[in-house]
Amino acid sequence: MGVYEGKKVLITGASSGIGRQISLAFATEGAEIAFSYCNNKSGAEDTQNLLSKIGIKSSAFSVDLSDAQGLDLFLEKVYKEFSEIDILINNAGLLIPSLNFLTTSLQSLQKTISVNFLGPFILTQKIAQQMIDKSIRGSIINISSMSTRFLSAGSTHYECSKAALDALTKGAAYALAPYHIRVNGIAPGSIATKINLKQRDEDPEGWIKRSKKLPLGEEGRPADIANACLFLSSKEAKWITGTTLVIDGGASLINPF
Repeated sequence: MGVYEGKKVLITGASSGIGRQISLAFATEGAEIAFSYCNNKSGAEDTQNLLSKIGIKSSAFSVDLSDAQGLDLFLEKVYKEFSEIDILINNAGLLIPSLNFLTTSLQSLQKTISVNFLGPFILTQKIAQQMIDKSIRGSIINISSMSTRFLSAGSTHYECSKAALDALTKGAAYALAPYHIRVNGIAPGSIATKINLKQRDEDPEGWIKRSKKLPLGEEGRPADIANACLFLSSKEAKWITGTTLVIDGGASLINPF
């Protein structure tokens, strides 16, 4: 019997990478899994196939997190299959590369802010209200980024969206503490995921060199983030809220970027 037996977890963006690994980690511990995806239907099917092998209930839902009105329909479908949600992981993220700050388009800015901040804000509101209504001492985790600490040319719109997400973590944690709903964040460093695949493909030697510069000497894996989610949602972390946990292999000690 897993430690999350009977718990229902909603994870956004679990068709690949970190989101998929988070879903597998909670499923292995007995939780039922609801997860979203946007365009990667085949990836979502792969995730669901992996979850089915574990033998737990799971469902995949297609949703565009930048569509605020569509979120209500999304949650309606989730609650139809899962009567309640105990844990929310705001994992889905969008990185639209730009040559530099001056050429970043308004469309890229709006889309990035909508997916990385507005969507999680709305979902946090709505899921938290459900937790309050059902007296659930829930856990909400926002997957942020080390990009809020280490800046790079052309990524200002992305960095701003993640900085706003960090602020949401603190603000929501304070607002929801009276209801015993904990809100925390995780800021991953260099994790081998699809979102930075272009960067690794264009400069594989640079990626490897940068990873070797880390104090721990290697890049992170999605499982490193998934394990942190398990901990932050656990009873052992019942006195932790409003913090963003940095998981970066020691990058913040030396700034390898």
